[in-house]
Amino acid sequence: MKTTNADARAEKTAYMLFGELSRIVMKRFRADRDSMGMKEGYRHIMYHLSHGDDGAAQQVIVSHTHLSAPTVSVSLGRMEREGIVRRVTDENDQRSVHVFLTEKGWEMERARRKSMCDVEREFYSNITEEEQEQLRAILKKIRDGFAGV
Repeated sequence: MKTTNADARAEKTAYMLFGELSRIVMKRFRADRDSMGMKEGYRHIMYHLSHGDDGAAQQVIVSHTHLSAPTVSVSLGRMEREGIVRRVTDENDQRSVHVFLTEKGWEMERARRKSMCDVEREFYSNITEEEQEQLRAILKKIRDGFAGV
């Protein structure tokens, strides 16, 4: 049986499937994030703040999230008004502001982490542990091929 051009176009490449899967997963994350009232720009900041016991200086957040200083400042202002973070001026250096998650912020972060675990569980639900390891190895090779990016 001869394969036609139409048949070849109908078969999705691995790259196309990866893009499709990425869109599905991100759509799920957005829906979960929206249901908990978390804005898109908050997740990078919250992720950074949740990985330290001591809060973080605003400038450190800028450098670790790769967001611009004005973006971080505006986001933190909104997050502070929503009761997600609190900012404290350093007593020894009035130019330095430390940011901390509030209890509401921690609740949102725990919900975000649970959502990620749920999506990851669903992501792997149809493949074996061996296939998961193979997939990780292949994705690492692909990522490493983009090392200059």
